[in-house]
Amino acid sequence: MPAPRCERPAPSQVPGSLHRGIAEAYHTVALLSSWPLPSLIGRGLMARQGAAMKYIVTLAAILVLIATAGCYGGMSLPPTYVRILNHSQECERSATGDYCTCYVRGAVANMGEYAADEVDVSVEWYDANGALLGEASEPIFDLRPGQSAHFELMYQQRGCPSRYEIWVEWS
Repeated sequence: MPAPRCERPAPSQVPGSLHRGIAEAYHTVALLSSWPLPSLIGRGLMARQGAAMKYIVTLAAILVLIATAGCYGGMSLPPTYVRILNHSQECERSATGDYCTCYVRGAVANMGEYAADEVDVSVEWYDANGALLGEASEPIFDLRPGQSAHFELMYQQRGCPSRYEIWVEWS
């Protein structure tokens, strides 16, 4: 596997919001490159508190950008990238009304260059107050590039959830 590169990806390689974030990071770095840091240090940071604070805040922002963006072979998508294509929930109460059975069904796809050995689709169900009611996950094995797969996760407990959260992880 080649060593990671850190260069600006083409817009077609990165989803819209991620591309905008990377473009903003490059803009921030370009602004920083024009800062007179040596002169700030030479005059003493205490004498230039406003400029020093601006420098510290900008440096912190860059560290946050680096920590959240990462560097995947030129800051583009990692070689394996799995995403949820669609999902929906269907619930029904038992005849006695004590139990609720819900199904979250949907599909995932490998949008990357390499196979995903294992993909885990996970769901957490919550009540109206935000309390966790239950959770489930389903593994999908050997998802090849461009391939999609369907999933179905079930919740069966007392009380019907009012919302759910879904996510996907892969290796």
